[in-house]
Amino acid sequence: QVIFVRAGMTDDILDCTGNPNFACGSGDITLGTGDTTVWYQADAGTWSLVAMMDNSNDHNVGDGFDYAEYFPSYSELSPGDVVTVDATGVEFVKKSEQAYDRAAVGVVSTQPGMTIGEPTVAYAAQIALAGRVPVNVTDENGAVEPGDYLTTSSTPGFAMKATEAGAVIGVALEAFNGTSGQVKMKVANFWYAPPTSVASSLQGSDGSVLSSGSISADTVTVAEHLVGSSDMAGRASIVAGDTRVHVTFESEYAYQPIVNATLRSNVNIEGYWFIEEESSTGFDIVLDGTLASDVEFNWIAVGVDGGEVSVSDGSTRDIELYVLDGSAPTASDEEVVVVADEPAADETPVVEETPVVIEEPSSATASEGEPVVEEVPAEEAPAADEPVVEPTVE
Repeated sequence: QVIFVRAGMTDDILDCTGNPNFACGSGDITLGTGDTTVWYQADAGTWSLVAMMDNSNDHNVGDGFDYAEYFPSYSELSPGDVVTVDATGVEFVKKSEQAYDRAAVGVVSTQPGMTIGEPTVAYAAQIALAGRVPVNVTDENGAVEPGDYLTTSSTPGFAMKATEAGAVIGVALEAFNGTSGQVKMKVANFWYAPPTSVASSLQGSDGSVLSSGSISADTVTVAEHLVGSSDMAGRASIVAGDTRVHVTFESEYAYQPIVNATLRSNVNIEGYWFIEEESSTGFDIVLDGTLASDVEFNWIAVGVDGGEVSVSDGSTRDIELYVLDGSAPTASDEEVVVVADEPAADETPVVEETPVVIEEPSSATASEGEPVVEEVPAEEAPAADEPVVEPTVE
């Protein structure tokens, strides 16, 4: 059996403390003019409070107008407090204490239009389930604008603007640019993923991958997929008869990239293959000889800031940044190393003979005091009819 009781109709039925037949909590139910309660009779003579409805005209947008439910708590909660699940009690709630708390429940209602359930403990609080409600906010994550989704902050009992994926409790209906205060909020509980217009520091302002700057975080966790540019990963193919393929980065790396490649073709490569000419602009994949069929590789490149080479003797050295532009390194840029062109292995250096210049006077062809210059080969073989004079070794 269910009955609806309006204030003033049967005053005794509203006195929960004085009437043990009504299990409506630890205190009296106080209603305003025009308010209505809903009671349910489970057993003969015992009635339980189901809901309270405020039908009066004392509500306005400033106070909010929402649908709430009683939740038990071990501590006193105030209107506007943000609450999360309290694992120490069944169905209990407590003030939120950390940002992006996945166990966020909602907000303590200020003046609900309808409340269901019963205040079964001393600190039971009416938690807004739907509608508009004032909520405590802080500028921990920046100023709040209308339409911002709100989540828990590190300030106990306060919400902040959500810019990362996580549990949210509602949508801000007004702006707030102070340190702490309250705003009106539309109750909305769900797992939030930021749209491109409010991307976090892990993304650019348009939702694209951050093109410059840095992320100040010890660990970055990607919940689903990591999508990189064409400079981070790709495929390369060496056609039959060729020995190498060059991969060019669309944008030059600021730091020496570490490149890793794996064979993805079902081809038996005799000998070996390797990566060389790694630079800020690209790299080569090289075969030790040619193949009779095409071969394809997967590759991944990651730029490393301050990367080191670990040596087998226990020492380390810096990973050098190669720039293949042919310019000479400057004294102010010690990390730049220019890779010069080297002669092929089968080319023999050519040594030009320099003639020996001998200056001596000649009376036949020069005027007095002027030397005559004659070119004499550096080495001259003896004539066939002249004996070879061997030097004497003492």
